[in-house]
Amino acid sequence: MPTTRRQTNTTRTSTTPNPTIPCPIPDCPFLLPHNKPQVIQSHLVDAHSTDQICCIPSSFYSRASVFKCPLCPPPKLKLYKSNRTLTNHMSSMHATFSRTLSNTDLITDKFPVDPSHALKVSSNWSNTLRYMHRTELIPFSFRRSLYYKIPVKTRHQLQNMFHKLVQTLIESSSPHIHHNSPHTEQCLTTSVPFWKMLFVYEGTMMAPASPTEPKKHAILIQYRMDKFIEGRFDLLYKSATQKLSPPNTESPSLEQRKEQIVQAANNDDWRKASNLLQAPLPPVPYNDEFLPKIESLHPPPTSYRPATPMARPNPTLHQHSFYSSSDKIRARLKDETLLLSTLRRLKRDKSSGPFADSTDLLKNTFLVRSKSPSQDDERYPNIAILSDLLHLLYEGKAPKEIKQYVSANESVSFHKDLTNRNNIRPIGIGTAIRRVAATHAMSASKDIACEFLSPNQYAIGM
Repeated sequence: MPTTRRQTNTTRTSTTPNPTIPCPIPDCPFLLPHNKPQVIQSHLVDAHSTDQICCIPSSFYSRASVFKCPLCPPPKLKLYKSNRTLTNHMSSMHATFSRTLSNTDLITDKFPVDPSHALKVSSNWSNTLRYMHRTELIPFSFRRSLYYKIPVKTRHQLQNMFHKLVQTLIESSSPHIHHNSPHTEQCLTTSVPFWKMLFVYEGTMMAPASPTEPKKHAILIQYRMDKFIEGRFDLLYKSATQKLSPPNTESPSLEQRKEQIVQAANNDDWRKASNLLQAPLPPVPYNDEFLPKIESLHPPPTSYRPATPMARPNPTLHQHSFYSSSDKIRARLKDETLLLSTLRRLKRDKSSGPFADSTDLLKNTFLVRSKSPSQDDERYPNIAILSDLLHLLYEGKAPKEIKQYVSANESVSFHKDLTNRNNIRPIGIGTAIRRVAATHAMSASKDIACEFLSPNQYAIGM
């Protein structure tokens, strides 16, 4: 019986050698393996002196697909294989380094999600930051938000998310990461996207419901909070900018207010007539009749001029200059007790700014008390975050790209006299963060301002 010989086909595995690159040191014949940081690091440190390592161009590390730590000195040259390993090294070994994470890492750390969705959420946040960085904010068409129409528990969740957003903004406001860092996109290394999100957060999250969104307020806000955590803030902002203002009853004109007062007096309804007389006068319509008058009341735009020393109006009345008190004002601006007093004096349900932002959200977010009564120093744990945010504005460390949004105003005009139609008072309603910053600055310089103003001028509230 013939024997069958089992034939085995042996396949040879061809091993492809790793690509190599020449050593960057001149006259060195050694070839360095590609993407092998430990081999490259040991050769450069052992075979070459410190002076030669300092002369290595940064392009060599990119060709070798390795990353160099920008803070480790040349004798302790540290090379890493990926961005993540470099980031972990810099965050653990160089705690004083200003920025080691991108903006995407900062925001995802504040709003953790299911690990199975972490990659998708990180991609969503990257797209949102790119969109917010390049887009120009526009005022919302609606004026009132749903802040006081939602349940208290949902409102606290919104405030907690807003607090984390401000924390992320402060962390991203540190100086840009080192040029050797792998992060290159500007939107991932600047605080501009977070500043823009700060201005439009309240208007975006509490805008009127669209036809495709839930109608019940609590369910609507919860739906938007879930979208925010998923990194889809850009979609929420686009939807909010397309919403139209709900129909409001038009305010009566000045002539109609006069007729109402006369009719109430003729009917011997003196209570109604008195209430109408004491009520605020109606706003001025922006039409062809009043628009030229309103424009003439606004001062012309002034060009930028560098700061000059403040002239003392009356040297005999003032014993010191303004600059001798600047240190005192700076110390007061950092006083958290004074900032708490400033927040408590803010009135509830005031007019919102151009981005439907109100001071109520700022006040209720940063006046939260600590639940542990034993910690006397932490009765208001969030107030330090607001103080850091205001100091970014006071010290001029906010990005120049947000200047136009900080100084934005919602223009409105009112009649001042029932008998004179041309007696008009224009008012500009600024953003919530600017109003809080201005109120706190005036509180810090109250006595010094009184000294310079008196006795020739007066200021309300001084």
